[in-house]
Amino acid sequence: MGSTVRESTCYDSTYLAEYYDIWTGTRNDTSYNSKALVQMVSKAPSSHILVLDACTGTGRLIQAITSYAKDQPGISLANVEFIGLDNEPHMIARAEKINSKLPVQAGCQSIIWLLGSALDMSSLPTFQSKKVDLLTVGFGSISHFYQPGQPEKFLEEVAHILTPRTGIAHISVVSKLIADPELGLDKDITDPLPPSEHSSVEFPGVVYREKVVENGVQGNIWRVVRDIEVWKDETLIEKNLDTALFRVWTEKELRELVAGAGLRVLEIIPQEVDTLFVVGF
Repeated sequence: MGSTVRESTCYDSTYLAEYYDIWTGTRNDTSYNSKALVQMVSKAPSSHILVLDACTGTGRLIQAITSYAKDQPGISLANVEFIGLDNEPHMIARAEKINSKLPVQAGCQSIIWLLGSALDMSSLPTFQSKKVDLLTVGFGSISHFYQPGQPEKFLEEVAHILTPRTGIAHISVVSKLIADPELGLDKDITDPLPPSEHSSVEFPGVVYREKVVENGVQGNIWRVVRDIEVWKDETLIEKNLDTALFRVWTEKELRELVAGAGLRVLEIIPQEVDTLFVVGF
């Protein structure tokens, strides 16, 4: 608390979980996922469909998908089961809290929030007996798997839990982290960023103040260090130093990693700030 600096992951406190919702709230990256589920339901309205949002955070994608689907004429989510998976306890706790009424509002079969790693999905009891029809990985989360062997492990897990032959995965990669084979990354990725300030929605009198203190690329890793302070009535109550490392890719590398897991890139969808790799068998 106070001026004591916490070495943070940006997701590991109650305040930071809300701050995540604030700074991701303007992302426009959910449309393709939403339309894909509606298409699945319309093709087989009586079939059970399991949707897994890996690295779900606070459930942003599930919120968007269910909101879109329930408003489509003739579409019922009564046979659709959703699972949100994340390895950060504070994120899952917030997902459960803010989405407690979502299953009833959406009219879906169920929404379950699981604490666990996307690198070890097949070991979770849920996936011992169930296969996933649609797997989503939101706003560039695959780039968190920057350590050697992690991308391969993640894609192997995807291949293991997808429904054989028909299961589909939508894997988002931040477009600025896809390097041109000759030109490399856009140079503006390391441009200085101005400080920012956001008011809390949930906690009266709380303000989040962020300042980027380091921003650079070394090899295939983008490293960003942020000072994120939580203030209440002008008193500092939490000071976080968040060091985030993200994997930089080329399209060729991503295709090879997907193929190495026994999967195929079926389509590549450019979106506003990210690129969606549609992956299947």
